[in-house]
Amino acid sequence: MKVFWSWQSDLSNKSNRHLIKSAITGAIKQVELELEIKEAERLHLDHDTKGEPGAVDIVQALFRKISESNAFIADITPIFVTDRGKHSPNPNVLIELGFALHSVGFERTILVLNEAFGSSPNDLPFDLRNRRCITYNCPADATKSQIKSAKQYLVTQLSSALKLNLSHHQNSRKLVVEGKIGSKAIPRTLWAGYPEHITIGGAFPGEPDQNFIVPDGACSLSRFAPVSWNPKPLSAAKYSNLPMDEQVYCPAGGASNGSSGATEDGFVNIWFAGSNQVPEARGITKYFSEEGEFRSWSRMNSFGEGPVVAPTFALKHWWNFLRSAAKFGQKYGADLPVSLELALHGTNGAVTPGDFTYQKLRFRGNEMRHEDILKDWSIDTRKEIIRSAYNKVLDLILIDELAPKSFEKLLSNLGLVD
Repeated sequence: MKVFWSWQSDLSNKSNRHLIKSAITGAIKQVELELEIKEAERLHLDHDTKGEPGAVDIVQALFRKISESNAFIADITPIFVTDRGKHSPNPNVLIELGFALHSVGFERTILVLNEAFGSSPNDLPFDLRNRRCITYNCPADATKSQIKSAKQYLVTQLSSALKLNLSHHQNSRKLVVEGKIGSKAIPRTLWAGYPEHITIGGAFPGEPDQNFIVPDGACSLSRFAPVSWNPKPLSAAKYSNLPMDEQVYCPAGGASNGSSGATEDGFVNIWFAGSNQVPEARGITKYFSEEGEFRSWSRMNSFGEGPVVAPTFALKHWWNFLRSAAKFGQKYGADLPVSLELALHGTNGAVTPGDFTYQKLRFRGNEMRHEDILKDWSIDTRKEIIRSAYNKVLDLILIDELAPKSFEKLLSNLGLVD
């Protein structure tokens, strides 16, 4: 596994470049011990064109290395202030950071800033200002004692951040699979093995299996995967006997009936519509008993002619799913952290509802995927994760992101309370 480090040499090397590199190396050693990483998977620190043969294309080599990394660390300490008072980090670091946010994502990016040179996170460019940043204070003329103290602090902070990122990576690599929903392939889908339908076993001997169509079209997806369970995940049998209000499920819009039953790898709750011989699924929430994880799929309602979908439908699905899953996890021994995935698929060519054409907003992409880590069971943590995912949906229809207060108001208007 690889940690990529983006550095700058405009400021004092001993208080920035050399200090941060030494701290990252120390943090890596600490994380390897705590996560019990095997020899073949050992972490290593990478940067610029280290290890590249000959006269390489520097930009391509950098971007390739960044995209292959499991975590990205950037020294974003501003190196100059403009006449208008704007604080700017090293331009090359910003370029590498921008590519990392695209290829690696904010969830696996770690920002570091030395406040000894007169800048704080509040002075950063707008897109970085509200992001979590590890700050420390070590001036250019720091004594050996100050450098030692700063390094110890950075090792602690960096190892904590890396541990979250890399434990998520280990868990995700084990559980993530390939598959399809309908005829449309979804990379790393939540629903491997059900290309166009799902079958569940009858609850009693002799009772026939139930078959459901899983239709194409816009859908929202979610995944809840604890790193482990104490003492172990509930068996499918025990889970199936729980009261309905203790199971994890999400009532789906447009559904008129519900059912549940066993599958080869767990237990599933289904909401469906129609009374045909093979009814159409509208919402599916499945418990994978061996891993102890939940995955949920929900068909997004269409209105009127053509693909018209409401973004708030996905918001409701994610809210109800995470609320129910967190409640279950707390009661039945899920260990933190929990890997989360919230996604939207099939929106290519779709528009939002509106009475007039000019009110309808077109989705500019077919998929949105948000990966995150649930570090505690608080409602505030869940809200922030869902807000981050929903803001990515808004970006698909060119709407600015919602600030926390605006998001709270939206939740209240939709009746989404814990």
